[in-house]
Amino acid sequence: MDIFSVLIELFIITAFVGFWKVQFLPENSLFAGRKESVAYCSLTALCAVGVLFVLLRWSAADVRSESGEVIFYFVFSLAGIVAAQHLFSCLGISLRDDVVERRNRAALWAVLGLIVGVSCCIAGANVGNGPGGEVVFFCAALSVGALLILWVLLATLAGMAEAITVERDLRAGVRAGAFLASCGAVFGTAVAGDWVSLSATLRDFIRLAWPVAAVAFFVIALERRLNRRPLAMRISILASSVLSAALMIAAAMYAIWVAKQ
Repeated sequence: MDIFSVLIELFIITAFVGFWKVQFLPENSLFAGRKESVAYCSLTALCAVGVLFVLLRWSAADVRSESGEVIFYFVFSLAGIVAAQHLFSCLGISLRDDVVERRNRAALWAVLGLIVGVSCCIAGANVGNGPGGEVVFFCAALSVGALLILWVLLATLAGMAEAITVERDLRAGVRAGAFLASCGAVFGTAVAGDWVSLSATLRDFIRLAWPVAAVAFFVIALERRLNRRPLAMRISILASSVLSAALMIAAAMYAIWVAKQ
């Protein structure tokens, strides 16, 4: 790769980071939500490093052998994470409004869970050999789309978005974040691997990810029951943390099992 190509790619990455910062972390909001901004930026950077590690180790052989291809797919992955954040804002929880400006810790946990979940989806989409970038885009859209659909169901049927943004229920935010991160890990694993065909990808995704639907129905039923109670009578932060940790551990173990198949 010549020096001109390197400069062009560095310029693209710099422009993308600048656009991301303006969209989600405006200058007049950083001071108000400094701790929330630091937590978000730190986790986002960690997820970006994780996606880059996956690209360097488990992406297609022709991608790993060319640094320009790695940079292209890395920028594409970051763009996917940003797009998911925009959609999440439209679906009830905004990083800029709820987390940074209003310093809503419940919303922060939900956003952090989304970032982890979407990063797992996009990282999984980059794993394996395939005919080109279109199959990576399809797998990423499939897994991230499924994750956002589950969030819509949770937000509407169980009232999770209102509990987080209006009532500022930190316990609900912790559970929502754990749910999104756990489902994203499973979906990302379900789309990972060498590309065979469109039908095979859809079949494998349904076969490997269907337990998430069963868990989602259980979570929705639980949240509906909890939201009927007054805020002071809902389960404690400790109980929410234990439930969330159990869900994430179970999802991680299932994802590892799927990866070994």
